[in-house]
Amino acid sequence: MDGDNASRPASRRRYSPWAMAAIITALFSLLLQGGLVPVNLAAAVFALLGLRQIRHAPERYMGRAFCWIAIALVLTLATLTVMVEPLPQAPADGVMGPE
Repeated sequence: MDGDNASRPASRRRYSPWAMAAIITALFSLLLQGGLVPVNLAAAVFALLGLRQIRHAPERYMGRAFCWIAIALVLTLATLTVMVEPLPQAPADGVMGPE
């Protein structure tokens, strides 16, 4: 009734939306077996934005672990994808096709 903010309880910390987007995108990338590079990059960018958001407002946001887990998952998927899928090789004789 008095309109004073002192009577209101302090707002609870909540998960950073960027951190949640990062972990969801990283899990989606896991379902795709890391095959889509833009999805991997998006998860990494979301995680970095989440870490930045949490650093600037730690009293308001949490979810630092989600960001680091998303980064680790994306790096692991990228490494495994590179190890499993060979890079395209040029022909040994330099001829690209039948002539």
